[in-house]
Amino acid sequence: VLEQISYRTIGKEDITYIDVLISNYIYVLGGVLVALLAIYIYAMAEGIHNNKLKISLNKKVIPYCIMIFVPFIWYFILQNHSYYHAYFTYRNMLLTILGVSLGILQVLKIEPKSKSVNCDSQKKSQK
Repeated sequence: VLEQISYRTIGKEDITYIDVLISNYIYVLGGVLVALLAIYIYAMAEGIHNNKLKISLNKKVIPYCIMIFVPFIWYFILQNHSYYHAYFTYRNMLLTILGVSLGILQVLKIEPKSKSVNCDSQKKSQK
C-alpha cells in the first residue's frame, strides 16, 4: 500500500509541479469553460465601468478563496496521478472557476439606477 501511495504521489519519473499544471490547463483551455469565464469577466468589468456594480469586501468571501486553492493542493500532493490522468483530473479546476465566480458575485453588488423624479411633473399628474 505504501508503495502505491508513493508511486501515485511522487512516481518514478521526474515530473514537476509545473508539468502537472500545464497538462491539466491544456484540457481546461481547450474547452468551452474559458470562453464562458471570459464572457463572465467581461460582463463584470462592463458593470463596474458603467457604475452598475459596487465592490464590497467582506468575510463571506473567505470560503470561496479556499475553494480556489483546493485543486492546486490536490495537484501538488498527487502530482504523478494528476499528470498521467489529466484527461479527467482537469475537472478539479471547475472548483477554482466556481470559487472565482461565486467570490466575484459575493464581492460585487448590483446597484440599481436611481430614478430622478421631477416634483413639478408629479404635481401636475396628480391634478
